[in-house]
Amino acid sequence: MDRNVFHTLVLLTKDIEGLTDSKSMSSSEKLAMFLNILAHHEKNRSIKVDYIRSGWSVSQAFNECLSAILKLTLLLLVNPKPVLEDGIEYRWKWFEVTIICVMEDIRMEKDFFHLIEVIDIG
Repeated sequence: MDRNVFHTLVLLTKDIEGLTDSKSMSSSEKLAMFLNILAHHEKNRSIKVDYIRSGWSVSQAFNECLSAILKLTLLLLVNPKPVLEDGIEYRWKWFEVTIICVMEDIRMEKDFFHLIEVIDIG
């Protein structure tokens, strides 16, 4: 993750949702542990060793960050705008061809598996 994006996320969680610094751990360290757990599917035990913290403090920091990020979902998640068929962008026409080709392959595979079932039974 880019450092600027990380610090922006730290500021968002601090200012808007109240992620606080504790006596022994900064909010940026809490967020770094949280992202490390999510990104690398780390266990509490390995994070405890990497950050030299107790398992309880890692768990508390994770839960605090999780609640702050969940409160930010309305700000972070945006509904996509649909692309119309008569859109100006010429690049979108290739996606329609790809989707049709994939759908045809799926239909052909279903027919093929059905043919195999008929041959095995018959």
